Order: sequence, then C-alpha cells, then structure tokens
Amino acid sequence: SPAPSITSQAANDEEREAEGIIREYMENWATSAALATFKELKDTVTHEGANPELWDDVAGHAVYTLLQRGADEDAHFEKVASLLVDMYGLELAPSELIQDSISRLIESFDDFVRDCPNLGRHIGTALGMFVANRVVPLTFASNINLFKHPQIMPALFQTMEGEMGKGQEDVLGVLMNSEFDLIDKVLPTAGPGGCLDYFARLHMDWLFQGAAEKYLRQFINKRVTGSQLREQLCRLHRQPTHPTVAGIVFKAMLDCSLDRDGHGTLPGAVHILDHYAPFLAEIVAAQPVAMRRCLEVVVAFCTKLKFPQGLLSGVFAWLKDHEVVLVEAFRTWMDDPVVKKENPDARTDVMSFIANLPRKVASADDDDWD
Repeated sequence: SPAPSITSQAANDEEREAEGIIREYMENWATSAALATFKELKDTVTHEGANPELWDDVAGHAVYTLLQRGADEDAHFEKVASLLVDMYGLELAPSELIQDSISRLIESFDDFVRDCPNLGRHIGTALGMFVANRVVPLTFASNINLFKHPQIMPALFQTMEGEMGKGQEDVLGVLMNSEFDLIDKVLPTAGPGGCLDYFARLHMDWLFQGAAEKYLRQFINKRVTGSQLREQLCRLHRQPTHPTVAGIVFKAMLDCSLDRDGHGTLPGAVHILDHYAPFLAEIVAAQPVAMRRCLEVVVAFCTKLKFPQGLLSGVFAWLKDHEVVLVEAFRTWMDDPVVKKENPDARTDVMSFIANLPRKVASADDDDWD
C-alpha cells in the first residue's frame, strides 16, 4: 500500500493511520508489509522540523492497540508479540513504550479478561518473548505482578524456554541468578494458593528448595528463632505443614550443614538440626508421608556424599530422638521391599541404626538388608 501522507496533522490523525496499518496486518498477517508501512509512517512523522516526541505518542498507541487487539485474536497473539519484537529491533517501538503497554494491560486486566479469558496466557507469552529477545529487561518483569493471573507465569516460562532454546530449569536458573531476583521479589507475591502450590504443578519443587535454603542460610547466620523462620516460609506456602514442604525444608537444612568444600559430617548436620528441632517437628507434624520423605532425603543426601561414616545412622538417630520421625515410621519404611531394593549402598548404615532401635521394632525381614 502507498505510504501514508502526513504533514502537520494532529496526533490523533496519525494514530488513526497506525490503527489502519494494524487492521490491515490482522487481515493478512503480513509481517514484512506491516513493518515497512510502520517505517514509512515513522519517517513521515519524524521528518525534518516535526515534533520529535510525536512518534512516541503514535508508537505508544500502536503498541498498546496491537497488544489489546492481538489478545482478542487469541490464536494469532504470538504473531503480534513477534511483530513487536521486530518493531523494537527496527527502532519503531522503544522498550519503554512496550513496557508501558504491558503495565497498562495488567492494570486493566480485570476489565479485559471478561472478553478475553486467555489474556493472562497472552501477557505471559509476550513477556517471555520480550525478555528472551532483550526487548524489555528482567527488572521490568520482576517489578510487575506476574501472579495477577495463574496463566501468566507458565506462559512466561514456556515461551522463554522455546525462545532461548533452553530447558525449563535452565530458564529458571537465569531468572534466579539475575536482576529478576525470582526468590526475593517474585515468589513472595504469589497469590492465595502460595508459590509451592503453583510451582508444584509445574514440577518445580526444586525452586522452592532454593528459596527455602536461601532463607535458612539467612536465618542461621542471624541465629533467629524457628517461629521467625516459619513466618518467612509461610510467605512461600500457605500450608507450612504440607508434606512436600517438610521434605524440602529438611533437605535445605542438611544442605546448609555442608562445609565450604561441600563435605558433610554428623556434627555439622546436628549443629544445624539442633537449632531448628522444634520447628522441624512442627512442620513434619507426625504425618506419615512427611516422615517418609525425611528418611528419603537423608538417604539421598548421604548417597550424594558417598556415605560419610556414621552420617546416615546418626541423622536417623537424631530424627528419632527428637521425635521428628516416629519409631513406627522407621519400621514401616524399612519393611518396604522397594526401599531395600533401591538403597543397597545404605545397607551398612541402616543395619547399624536398626540394631539400636527398640527390640519390638525389629522383625525377621530385617535380615533382608544383609
């Protein structure tokens, strides 16, 4: 189509020109043509002697209109986001204008979502493409409410995964180790369900593990109380006695006991565990699933360290003595043939611990560990 002829028309006339380009684009989805026409419009608006700020007004209106109408198109929204990435690359849409349009969409989310139920997913998709292609900085993504709708975060991660050619855990590693500051800024803003409820659906318990370990290290260094730790963890999950939380927090405690070289010892583990014994017992709450999870964590921890002498049986004994794991739970776990089959390397330490349990807990099947 011929280049728009704009000389001294008012800004709203030029915005209507931009809307015409958008309408044509959404009829044929011809990206190259849309980019060329937008460039012609910019060249006309920014001709010598024109108001240098005029294009920002026009481009800002175009970006917001593209996002809003693109969301209505639903299936074609990724094409709209891709067009905006190209517009940024051609200096047709500055990052600040794109950020402003995303912020406006989120601020008006409740008004738009009634007509566009997939708006949350579209916002996440756009953010994922913009962050991955460095159209907007990570700090922008961390300063908006990504939990405004449950579709935003999954779409953000999935889109970044595709755009960056990385696995989901690698993408989250980027987000955790950058100015995005996933743990300190984003997770505490999770909705009523709590972040673990959310991330568990994405099989990302390890992320909560990272958050829990970070908080534990902060608290251990300051020697604060278990109640303060509990309060902080409640920011991450509404059910601090959830079995998954118990296992993750216990693993974080053991990981915090490692020395700088990554070595683990029984005195080091006991030093940390003693400080939070009541708290750990509280979140485990004698729940069978939580107690079993704690035992599995010990075995995995010792397996990773190649079974330092006395560590497994010593931590087991600590769990029993502090009534974090009840004797009956040990017996149930040890009687499980799957446990015996999957943990051959734990045989010596487990047998040592069994020998010190009350006699009534032992059974003939205990010989299977020999």
